[in-house]
Amino acid sequence: MAAGLSIRLRAIFGGVVGIVRRLSDQDGYAIYLHHWETHHAGEGKPLSAAAWFRAEQDRRWNGGPRRCC
Repeated sequence: MAAGLSIRLRAIFGGVVGIVRRLSDQDGYAIYLHHWETHHAGEGKPLSAAAWFRAEQDRRWNGGPRRCC
């Protein structure tokens, strides 16, 4: 019984960690690489982690106003 509970708790904890990583965008580069390999594999090399981070920051903060008024 204790082993089954331990496995379930680990699965729940892993799910919560995954949600937190997704919300905080800590796995954004891995998601980018997966997308690139799936959709753009024949187009050269993907961005490095540092270049992706700079491009993502630029997209988020220099893309114009982010308000309604």
